[in-house]
Amino acid sequence: MSDNVFGVLRHNLERAKKSRPYSIVLKMTNTCNLDCTYCYVSHDNARFLKKEYVEKLFDELMIYDYQSACCVFHGGEPLICYREINEIISLLKRKEYGDRISFDIQTNGTILNDSIIQMIKTNNISVGISLDGPKHVHDIYRKYKDGRGSFDVVMNNLNKLTHEKIRCGFLSVVCDETLAQLIETVKWFSNIGITYIDIKPYFQSDDRVTLSVEKYAQKMLELLNWLKENPNRIYVREFDTFANAICGNKKKMSMCDKRNCWAGRDHITMDCNGDIYLCDRLLGYQMYILGNIEKEHLDEILSNPLISQFNSRKFEDVGECNVCEVKHICNMGCAATNLLENNNDFCCFSKTAALCEYYKVIIGTMRQMYAQDVDALKIFISG
Repeated sequence: MSDNVFGVLRHNLERAKKSRPYSIVLKMTNTCNLDCTYCYVSHDNARFLKKEYVEKLFDELMIYDYQSACCVFHGGEPLICYREINEIISLLKRKEYGDRISFDIQTNGTILNDSIIQMIKTNNISVGISLDGPKHVHDIYRKYKDGRGSFDVVMNNLNKLTHEKIRCGFLSVVCDETLAQLIETVKWFSNIGITYIDIKPYFQSDDRVTLSVEKYAQKMLELLNWLKENPNRIYVREFDTFANAICGNKKKMSMCDKRNCWAGRDHITMDCNGDIYLCDRLLGYQMYILGNIEKEHLDEILSNPLISQFNSRKFEDVGECNVCEVKHICNMGCAATNLLENNNDFCCFSKTAALCEYYKVIIGTMRQMYAQDVDALKIFISG
């Protein structure tokens, strides 16, 4: 093993022992039973992940004695492969490192039959459900291939999960057509007993759906003020993150909110064919493949210089960022988003964040609130 590879692995090991679990996103399949308008996954030529790839990846990862690792089942719709998921879980649990592996799944919530729910409960799998809002919001984009909305099925399955006392996280995608209903949507989540949501804006420009950064910033500002007037009803992940950072609790920031998120170090994504990517956001872009687990060993893959290049952003390289008052909160935005918004040009790391104006509006407002009252942001921080 080369000194360079050993150095990368030693760095990974030391970080893992000190921080969060190593996160592996597994793209179980590129297929899906829905046809969501904004989906970024190509559903052409159905592909499915081999459990042999998963076994090799975890065997070679855990040999470096990571304290823990998180296996995230993703897709497409991963529960199309629920039997394979069950086999993978059983396989990993039988390993000597099995008690150090936790499991998450992100699902559209439409295929949650009794057998799957029992598998989730038995294996203590954390569940993330994609739910855009009430029926008239959710069914705009999250439809079956025949055009039917999926809301009623998702809610029925959510009731089953609730009955089994399985806690879920919720991801709500906001597009141009649903932006006007944002506050109504958050109120609806709160009214049905959901206390925490992750709002994801869809900015990617194409011929299907678009969203204006300026309009989104204004609507999120309205939501911020509504939450201020209605405290402790529901928490929004991004406001929670910003509030923690402003209050000095940066350890509570997620990896995606940090300037150098350690993509390729603390987390990687494996596609159905064994290709290893820096992160899920860059799936399908050939230039961001670190290697292939079928053809290479993990230590070779993790020695790819792209990892260091991706995690080398500096404030001083961007004049406008370097003098900005909110730089330590926005952290120059998501590196992957910046790349995609700037035609995959690594020189974009010398440019401001793609969502710069949004960050200035929201973070600037929250900093003003904090300056007036150091306890003002506590209402946005969960648990």
